[in-house]
Amino acid sequence: MQIVSDIFERAVKGRTRTIETKIVIAGTEVSPAHVVDFKIEDIIGNGDDISIGEFSSSFLQIKFNNIFSVMELNIGASVKPYIRFKNLEPLVGEDDWSEYLPLGEYFIDSLPKIEGDSVSVTAYDKAIYGDVEFTSTAFFPMSMQTIFNQVTTLAGFTVGASVSINPDYVIQYYNNTEPMTIRGIIGRIAGCHGANAVISKLGVLEFVYVDSSDVNVENITLGTTLNYEKKNPLRKVTNVIVVGETESFQSGSTIKGETLYTNNPFATQVIADNIFNLVNGFTYQPVKIKYIGFPHLSIGDRIGTETLVGSTWVNTLETWESIEETWEGIVTSDTILLKTTLSFTGGLSSTIESKGMSTQQREYILEGSLTRKLSNLSSTALRDSITYYGVRMTQEEGITVRRVDQFAKVILNADTFTMQTGDGAGNYTDALKFNTITKKYEFTGDIVMNGGSISWNNVTPPTASQVGALPNGTFIPTLPSYIGSTKITNTDIETCTITANTITGNTITGNTITGGTITGTVITSNSVINVTTNVNIGGKLLINKANGGSGIRWSTLGTTGSSYDAGIYTDPAGALLINSAYGGSVWINGSVALVRSSISTGLLSGGTNSSPTISINKTAVINSGGGQEIYMQYFSDHVEVKLGTSGTWKVLAFI
Repeated sequence: MQIVSDIFERAVKGRTRTIETKIVIAGTEVSPAHVVDFKIEDIIGNGDDISIGEFSSSFLQIKFNNIFSVMELNIGASVKPYIRFKNLEPLVGEDDWSEYLPLGEYFIDSLPKIEGDSVSVTAYDKAIYGDVEFTSTAFFPMSMQTIFNQVTTLAGFTVGASVSINPDYVIQYYNNTEPMTIRGIIGRIAGCHGANAVISKLGVLEFVYVDSSDVNVENITLGTTLNYEKKNPLRKVTNVIVVGETESFQSGSTIKGETLYTNNPFATQVIADNIFNLVNGFTYQPVKIKYIGFPHLSIGDRIGTETLVGSTWVNTLETWESIEETWEGIVTSDTILLKTTLSFTGGLSSTIESKGMSTQQREYILEGSLTRKLSNLSSTALRDSITYYGVRMTQEEGITVRRVDQFAKVILNADTFTMQTGDGAGNYTDALKFNTITKKYEFTGDIVMNGGSISWNNVTPPTASQVGALPNGTFIPTLPSYIGSTKITNTDIETCTITANTITGNTITGNTITGGTITGTVITSNSVINVTTNVNIGGKLLINKANGGSGIRWSTLGTTGSSYDAGIYTDPAGALLINSAYGGSVWINGSVALVRSSISTGLLSGGTNSSPTISINKTAVINSGGGQEIYMQYFSDHVEVKLGTSGTWKVLAFI
């Protein structure tokens, strides 16, 4: 109901009232002399019964006389009617006339109908701006508030204070191949909140709720009623059935005669339960009333009515005790304005229609589109706690298949095949994806093979590190990145050649070991260890003396066996031998001291195990430190020495 002044409210209910109207077309006021009559019709619901989820348009039919002499009536032009009432019994200080009450804004929908000097036009309120299909480029699911904001902005609707969108409501799916109109979407969103949508007389989008807690905003008494018809018994709502896209939702008593039916693809069981909590116990008396007209009443308002019930005493057959009517015979009831018609033909009147099917009509209703859909759903709908899959097709993604609980989704088009896992809240991550352009699979998860094999024919096989064939924390260098004919067990590695920068281990055994650094406790070779450059020894060089001939020998690189050039070795008795092979000499630069009992004995020949000796084979050259060398040569029976190269050999000792 529009808020009006006390002057307006008293004047509109007066037994004798004076009315004045004005019409503004495209911003220009039309003289009342050109206005013959007009009619405004408002409606919510389907017209036959109480309903929710509708967004109906109000319309204005107006007839002018000689209007073309002052203006053109163009399609799309705005038409705004106003009305006011004269206060015939004003209080002290009050004005004679009330304020002008706006009766809405309407837009000419078609060419005027001309009959002589009379011109009739039909115009609809701003709801017709929503009669365009809405195609969404967004990804669903999406919050209902977000979609509502989008469509109201596109249509240019101003949203009123009565509109309140539940922030928890989500639209799971929207079919772009069969798009709804903006008006249809707004109506369904209103239906999810137990309401219908309307454009108010102030041009604002409002929700009209079917609320069992509503109270009457006005009373139409016997004094203002022209005709009263009771259409059906009291209509009551204790049960709700919402027909969704693929299933229906029920909440309430399950009494068919007290059921409110609605069709809403956005509905869920939670939404159905919330609707029931709002409308449960809603009652009204289906009536049709013609009365003097209160233009400040709005569609969806709840009002009180009065009618006279009774008969004369002569025609009364009941006893006094059985009469239920009051002495005055006035019966009151409450109803709701589901359809109103306000007519002005010099005077003002209005008709109210509040239809509601009787219990019998709802039990044996002729099958319509909604009933057929319910009948079909009863045999095909999927039930609670059963997972089902919805298929849709869009230009953006192609074919998508999604579980209703949002835990799985598949996308299939010419570019990609993607299987996704969801969190139940509309967020998805790729589990398996194949890109037909790049020819690549991307997989997240585990692979379990229950038999079969993997063939690497005609493809590049993976490396050991790529398939996880290495212990944790180890890797194979990029080059080389393969293992040839090699046996690897828990305890052994068997191969021909191992080439590496570093080999670390307790025991390394093999025919040939080549590398930069070899670290370990024991290096064992069955034949020869070849070092091509230098050997750096940080401590002792230990040589086994178990067999005679162990020692250090110099020969051509790679030569083995008994052929050698020179050497330092031991004989079987443990004596140290210095040998210069093939007639060469042994050069000692510095002093040679033979120590026995800590006494230096000089250079001696022969001796026993208790006496250190030097055994010389062939010739020895000893540097004396004074610039001359001492040459010593050994014969079978004596030893000779000389000083310098030009000296004379002298017998040093006989053997």
